[in-house]
Amino acid sequence: MDEPIQTFEELALRLRPDGAGAYVVQVVRSPYGCRDVHLDLKDLIPPEGLALTISGPRDLGGAKAPQQASSDSSPEAVGGALFRALFRDDLLWTFLLSLGRIEGQKDLGLRIRLIFDPLDPASRQILSLPWELLYRLDTRDFLARSRFTPVVRYLEVPRLTTPLELTSQLRILVALANPEGTTGLDLERECEQMETVLGGNSRIRLKILRSPSLTEVRSALQKFDAHVFHYMGHGSFDPAAGEGSLLFEDSLRRPQPVGAGVLAEALKGLPSLRLVFLNACRTAQISENPELDPFSGSASALALAGVPAILAMQIPISDQAALVFSQRLYEMLAQAFPVDAAVAEARLAVHLDSPTSYEWATPALFMSVPDGRIFSPAASASEPLPPHPAAGRESPAVSGHATVGGSGGITIGGQGHHIEGGIHLTLADFDGVDPATKNTIRQRYESRVIDHPEQAQYHFALGLSYLDQGLYDLAIASLQRALGKTTHEADILYYLALALVGGRRPRSLMLATVRQIESYLTAAIHLDDQKSHYKILLAAVKYDYYVCNGLRVPPPAVDQLISEARGDIDSKEVKTLLLHVRLPAGDILATVNKFI
Repeated sequence: MDEPIQTFEELALRLRPDGAGAYVVQVVRSPYGCRDVHLDLKDLIPPEGLALTISGPRDLGGAKAPQQASSDSSPEAVGGALFRALFRDDLLWTFLLSLGRIEGQKDLGLRIRLIFDPLDPASRQILSLPWELLYRLDTRDFLARSRFTPVVRYLEVPRLTTPLELTSQLRILVALANPEGTTGLDLERECEQMETVLGGNSRIRLKILRSPSLTEVRSALQKFDAHVFHYMGHGSFDPAAGEGSLLFEDSLRRPQPVGAGVLAEALKGLPSLRLVFLNACRTAQISENPELDPFSGSASALALAGVPAILAMQIPISDQAALVFSQRLYEMLAQAFPVDAAVAEARLAVHLDSPTSYEWATPALFMSVPDGRIFSPAASASEPLPPHPAAGRESPAVSGHATVGGSGGITIGGQGHHIEGGIHLTLADFDGVDPATKNTIRQRYESRVIDHPEQAQYHFALGLSYLDQGLYDLAIASLQRALGKTTHEADILYYLALALVGGRRPRSLMLATVRQIESYLTAAIHLDDQKSHYKILLAAVKYDYYVCNGLRVPPPAVDQLISEARGDIDSKEVKTLLLHVRLPAGDILATVNKFI
């Protein structure tokens, strides 16, 4: 059995337009910190010119032969150009230092998470670039082909998903659709091969649906309690409508097109469903037309519907490559590997099976789960989860520690904060706790939330854990669940505001987001006007958004907020909030530093 990677350091990069025709890479999370860098894509090969370098066209008989790359536009050349454009200046050093942290550690990887906002029209062209080909020339490495450096696409959607405990078997529902009158596909042969290579694995259970309707698919997913839905068939994308679709069959085996939105509705609300694998052409495509809905592509629609992970095809893939990819992917997932690490292993398997083909880069992984974990290994029914080795003692590198009690109590730091009886945590309590222990704490909170969804303190504690680790979207969702269920609303409102800032400069936020932050902080101050860090965060947001942009500052004024906060500065909380708000030295940061 392969040893699953339990922990990932993360280099999370938001790619967005800079408003001047170029792009900027915003460092959302990294082990070492970094300033934003500008991205120059003018000389890169356009994605429409790249397709033939990865895979050959599907022939009319259904055989899809891989094609070698041409020398003038090879995947190495394209991937190298993407790497040089992305990892430059400070970001290159951050990347290299981050790699140094994982070197030689079998259970630690570095995830390259590329964050895109499909609602931003100018971001759609950059989203369509083949980021799976990122290539480091000096070491001759494709990053996405190693489970220690997986490359994933992350679409920001308002959904919260937590890992599902994987018990004895990974359950996969496979649907074959090959309507009459369409290009012939040898799906039966492909399916038989899948049954042969996976059927002998006791950790995997397959169920095959032949020529199903969409209603039959949903019913089977519910009855089978499937973890994975694997579609084999035809996909298409209508540029005029900006909509992706899959071909199913009616009762007479005639083509029955199913649009992405309808497919998403059919797969929505299925708690066990963790992954959708669309083995069909053009399912990864998203319209670049700013007037069309970006969530009408097959993959993007499923992400918006709450599917934790989607594998979709950028171009056609051969039957052999798809089979090899699927086999290795499901073997890894059955061992509770993070989905991005499993995909990287599957890419490598395709490469080893056909070294002259670059079909390993054809699948695109879209995730709405920041940590990549769609399954968690089953815990023993007779024993509580064991504490992390660092629990209950001080790490040699830090002074903080955490104790995870078998009865459900969690104690963090030297002051003995315990969440069982109520909300007694602050974000500052996570300072000095080593990363591995933080992951253990977060996983325990996730279990508490699943077991006790009505308990506000668990949602609150989980939200702080997410916030501490820079998982801002998940922090917002958890804190919102805690809101209204407890009398400790002031702290929840404050941390919601901090999560909405999301490690960015306030001046880079949308006005609607700034207004929401202001409303949360105003309410928090109204409930408890003795917390200096509430006022300092509000002052920081107002200064950087309004003053630095030359806008009129709505009351209260920045100076008034700082003056009111001077009386009782909680330096520990202020220092913690500054870790999650990007402010230039010399502005309000200098003012705040006078008092901490």
